[in-house]
Amino acid sequence: MRIETTKDWKDVIGNAEVKVFFDDGTGMLELEDKDGELIEAIYDDGNYRKLQDKVKAAIEVL
Repeated sequence: MRIETTKDWKDVIGNAEVKVFFDDGTGMLELEDKDGELIEAIYDDGNYRKLQDKVKAAIEVL
C-alpha cells in the first residue's frame, strides 16, 4: 500500500514542492515533483538520519 507521508517530512523537505510517499509493499520512500513525476525512490533501511540525508540530496537536484 502506498501512503502519502509529506506532512511527516516537512521538517526535511522545507518549502520544496515535492510529495513524499511510503510504499510498505516495497519498503521504499518515494519522492514526486509537483507534476507527479517520480524524483527518487529510496529504500528505507530503518536508519532515519541516513534517509533524511538522501531525501535532502534528492531535493537539491531539483
